[in-house]
Amino acid sequence: SAVREQGMKCALSGDGGDETFGGYARFHRLNRIVTLMRSGDLVLRTMSASGRALAASTRNWGRQLAKAAQLARAGRDDSAPLLSGFSNYLTEEQKETLVRPAAREGLQPVARLFDGYEPRGARDLEELSRRMTETLFEISLPSDMLRKVDIMSMKASIEVRVPLLDEDMVALGLSLPHRFKTDGRAGKLVLRGLAERWLPRAIARAPKRGFSIPLDVMVPPSLHGATAELLGGPDARTRPFLNDSLVHGWLRSFAAARHGPQGGAISREGLYRRVLMLLSLELWLRDHLLTW
Repeated sequence: SAVREQGMKCALSGDGGDETFGGYARFHRLNRIVTLMRSGDLVLRTMSASGRALAASTRNWGRQLAKAAQLARAGRDDSAPLLSGFSNYLTEEQKETLVRPAAREGLQPVARLFDGYEPRGARDLEELSRRMTETLFEISLPSDMLRKVDIMSMKASIEVRVPLLDEDMVALGLSLPHRFKTDGRAGKLVLRGLAERWLPRAIARAPKRGFSIPLDVMVPPSLHGATAELLGGPDARTRPFLNDSLVHGWLRSFAAARHGPQGGAISREGLYRRVLMLLSLELWLRDHLLTW
């Protein structure tokens, strides 16, 4: 709407740049995961145990250590759980904890959406980078990123163009080796190199900034109360098939996050995404008069 208020009817979007040229953090994290995949089982078990032990006393480090070990172990024989692990906040084990046994019947693992590669396993960095790029184009770009841009631009009556999704541009990006996308610390190395020809170095080398919204701080206390009533009250549609104590724990942590960062097995963003995911499901069930 801010663009429309300036009298503009058309805007350019950078969508496709992260997917094509390796801008997401998962691309440089993949470098470390591939190294871990070549480690012995004892190393991965020790990392996982250490990460879980440190999760309560560190903000993110312990949790990330444990997740890296889990992804490396899962990806050895099948790249699907590795690729899906970069895109999902809940592991299959966490889903089992959240959803009651009766409701889990027929519940399929999310890794099926990232399957279909032969051979299933891959420990080569180039191959995994290619698979990661393909799944971003097949799943998250059309169903998440472009969809949000389309909805918001139509609402404001603005036409959005995506030059980085030009066919020749995408073909060029897909032909680049992984080392031209990331050095293990930063992404989009080729685009950054080109940017340095025309822009100040500080801008061309600026770190990536996401669009995370600190909902736990922004929302008023009244919303916390309403959320707790909707999800934890006796009329909650999700209550019969979800782990009630786990949901209440998430709600308490969500409210407490307003008072400062906390450690734990769940990141700050992961926590409020879980709460909003359950809230969306609850409201959807109510809108369609559905019950378990």
